[in-house]
Amino acid sequence: MIRREFLRLLAALITIVPISLTHAQGALEKQKISIAVGGKTLFYYLPLTIAERLGYFKDEGIDVEINDFPGGAYHAGCIYATTAFVKKNPNTTQAVVNAMVRAVRWLQKATPEQIVAAVPPEYYGDDKANYKAALQKNLAALSPDGLMTMEGAKNVYDVLNAFEPSVKAAKIELEKTFDNSFAQKALAKYR
Repeated sequence: MIRREFLRLLAALITIVPISLTHAQGALEKQKISIAVGGKTLFYYLPLTIAERLGYFKDEGIDVEINDFPGGAYHAGCIYATTAFVKKNPNTTQAVVNAMVRAVRWLQKATPEQIVAAVPPEYYGDDKANYKAALQKNLAALSPDGLMTMEGAKNVYDVLNAFEPSVKAAKIELEKTFDNSFAQKALAKYR
């Protein structure tokens, strides 16, 4: 039941109408937000952890509460928001994306030792060496710039389309399911 509800939500997110590409960075509409993740210690959430631990959210003026819940069989390493939230809170959205892009930029330049030093000890437990070795094998999978690609969207679609009837039945225009304009603006800020 929970899996089906998750898949319905994910299918709904895939069909969200894109937001306007014009948004100025002004006063934040919300200073406190919550982000829910499933399995925060997983490598694809590393940019989120770095943004949190290195204070990038605070630098953007946002107090972020990260709620970690047990993940299921399928995860996505990005931040989802409804079109309604983004339209109502474009400056807050931009600030979150700024922090995340800054984190992926930092990860591109950081050594494995710096990354291990930045994550909480519960990520590696009693075996820093094993965590570091696994980290080195996973770094190439992290986005270098925070941009969503059509190839990435197609991969998610293909997985969902293989087993989810509501996705199979829907006409989904993938190019309308994501908006890189916030990430592009953040990339201009954090070169």
